[in-house]
Amino acid sequence: MNRSTFSKALQQPVSKASSANTSAGLRNLHQLIQLRWIAVVGQLLTIQATHYSLGLPLPLQAMLSIVAGMVVFNIASLLRWRTRRGVHDVELFIGLLIDVAALTAQLYLSGGIGNPFVFLYLLQIAVGAMLLRGGYIWSIVVVASACVVLLAQHSQPLPLATNVRDGWASPYVLGLLVCFMLNAILVVVFITRISHNLPGHPVDGIPSFAHRIGRAEDPDLTHDHGADHSDDGGPGAWRRELLGWDVVKLAHDG
Repeated sequence: MNRSTFSKALQQPVSKASSANTSAGLRNLHQLIQLRWIAVVGQLLTIQATHYSLGLPLPLQAMLSIVAGMVVFNIASLLRWRTRRGVHDVELFIGLLIDVAALTAQLYLSGGIGNPFVFLYLLQIAVGAMLLRGGYIWSIVVVASACVVLLAQHSQPLPLATNVRDGWASPYVLGLLVCFMLNAILVVVFITRISHNLPGHPVDGIPSFAHRIGRAEDPDLTHDHGADHSDDGGPGAWRRELLGWDVVKLAHDG
């Protein structure tokens, strides 16, 4: 295989891999946008039910201001998504941090750790675990954990008795049940969607490309199409492994 042919063969899967990564990043950003719209609607419904249906006083102006801020940020995220440019991990990380901050502010205004919806942090951590790499997701875990610890000590009181013995008659128990069902449903829906956005291999097309290059350069494999020597440890094998690794690295670094 001459240099020109090899170069063209190398550029094609790298370009394809870069396009696939860009598409996956945009789809993941879109999932976060959809999840944030659900959070906005859910917060409005919860505020309405708590303040008006249950008669528990809430700082409506402050809480609705937080919801309005989430709407503005989500519109900005939607405009960013429509540019169709590649999405970096740091953008998803900042988006999740803002979601954690908004949830923390709402919980601070409505009972802190005594609010049954405190477990929504787990949903954000689960989504982050699918979207982000090592350092970013552990940062989300640390920040969310710190927020829970602070809410245990600092919050505005909410006259909501945590009496679980009343069963379904207890507003606190009902809140826990709603929070559990929301977590379960949204985790399944969004984790499934995000997992479909992730390629089955580090970069789609790389294994087959490396295999083709190895076969083209190895005379034994070229003449013997009936046998698979991909694991024989010979020259073709190490060339395929090295080339596959280099292309994966190039695609991810790009």
